[in-house]
Amino acid sequence: MLKEWEKIMWKLMGEVTFSMLARGIFVVYLYEEEDVEHILDHCPYFMGNSSHFIKKWYEGFDSRTNYITTILMWVRLFYLPQHLWNIKVVEKVGNSIGSFMKTNVNFNNKELAMMVRISVNVNLQDSLSAKIKINSKVGM
Repeated sequence: MLKEWEKIMWKLMGEVTFSMLARGIFVVYLYEEEDVEHILDHCPYFMGNSSHFIKKWYEGFDSRTNYITTILMWVRLFYLPQHLWNIKVVEKVGNSIGSFMKTNVNFNNKELAMMVRISVNVNLQDSLSAKIKINSKVGM
């Protein structure tokens, strides 16, 4: 089942293999660095009603004691006036949610973008605000 899902969702350049550890934790072996970056850049993934979070393995990982406490997620900033579309403002918005990582908008070519998307590392133990207030004249 994972093999079919991987082909549809990831569209990888190289080969991939899976090994199951404990508690629904899998080791995913990727053989192309571009595939690693592609997968990590597009997390989380969804299969049916389940969300799947992927993190890079690190030395000392223990599936019995290590839990996912942070996730990298994409946040869509709807209704952000274009005069606020600059890296300083979106970084502040991202940092008010978690830790700003990057944006998908080229601020030199705003005409093509419909909204700003930002990648934010979010601590799952912190609560999230439904709204963020922005001073519309100067930014945050």
